[in-house]
Amino acid sequence: MSSALHICGGRTLQGELTISGSHGAGLALIAACAATTHEVQLYGLPSTRGIMRQINALRRFGRTVEQDGDVWIIHPGICQPSLDDAPDHAWASLLFLGPLLAQRGECCLTLPRQSSGRSGLLDPYIRVLKALGVTPEIDAGRVRVDARHLQGGEVYLDTPHFGATWTAITMATRAQGRTRIVGASRAPELVDAVNLLNRMGARIIGAGTEAITITGKTEWSGGQHEVLPDRFAAGFYLIAAAASGGDICIHGVISDHLRALTAKLEETGADLRITSDCIRIVADGEPNPVSLRTGYFPAVPSELRAAMCSLLLGAQGTSIITETTTESSLYDLAELERMGAHIIRDGQTAVIRGGTRPSAARVRAQDPGSAAALLVAALMADGTSYIEDADELLTCVPDPCDQLVRLGAGIRWEEKSQAVG
Repeated sequence: MSSALHICGGRTLQGELTISGSHGAGLALIAACAATTHEVQLYGLPSTRGIMRQINALRRFGRTVEQDGDVWIIHPGICQPSLDDAPDHAWASLLFLGPLLAQRGECCLTLPRQSSGRSGLLDPYIRVLKALGVTPEIDAGRVRVDARHLQGGEVYLDTPHFGATWTAITMATRAQGRTRIVGASRAPELVDAVNLLNRMGARIIGAGTEAITITGKTEWSGGQHEVLPDRFAAGFYLIAAAASGGDICIHGVISDHLRALTAKLEETGADLRITSDCIRIVADGEPNPVSLRTGYFPAVPSELRAAMCSLLLGAQGTSIITETTTESSLYDLAELERMGAHIIRDGQTAVIRGGTRPSAARVRAQDPGSAAALLVAALMADGTSYIEDADELLTCVPDPCDQLVRLGAGIRWEEKSQAVG
């Protein structure tokens, strides 16, 4: 059953917390295990719903997976090349496409339920397949790919798309000869997953740059890997602290991965003290208005756009946030308007008329980003707010209630039937 968050706003966040492992990297690391028949051990995967769905998908492909404390053990075995049931976790399932082709040379996947089979979200993957000489067959909600005789080559990406880059890299480990990917994703989560591939026998150089080279015909082995810290979760708590006028210290981060966000938070007037693995933020008074554009790493990520909008509701003046990496109507900001926000949505741009803190209200989250934004707004508001379907946030962030309570927030879960009369 969906749950609602009950938040008593107006409290200042203070204290310390440690960030968990990266949800995004974890999804790719789990998918990478399909490329090898050997044992893999993954340490520090976060306890998110998305991670559990990805683990269960790997099991449905035929691998035996068990948890022992902080380590997930993927036992030796061979993945079947097809999965009949439609995944319900959107596009994370497509991260298996490249690893399955790397190991089996062919695969047949049922597309996510949100897809018609020709969705624009699938296009980057199709372009990668065709660039490597493979034409997928898409029919009746299924995609079939035969890459048993794969030749290396040049892959040029229009945008540094994470999934497309990952698919090109993992497919290229099977190809004859070398493959060069130009315009690759530079995301830290991709670099983390490539590190595991190299530990398992792949020969990949250039991860973290715009040009990646893969030498194919990999002889796979097993490996052990600890997932890197989650920059998105760290960003959420930094924004929540800034919105509440708080003073918190976040440990276990890689500060370089958050440079664009911390620079913007400093622009709002927050005081940040940064070391390589720790960020302290002290926010006192109303934030300054800012303008920002989301972007692929190293820019401020789209996942934090809506939460930044909530923070800037309290700024004296006008802020402008432009979405550049996804085709969005900014629908996730609509519920903020029910909390008194003055936001003009114009295509991919949100113009935020600040100066008025959010009002407590009953609102509904539509996805993890909107859940995070509404939670930040509720922390700012005086009074009690209820966020229906707030468990959307649990898809990609470990339950934030415990962390926020330790920081002084008044927050708890309630069944939706209790929260909404």
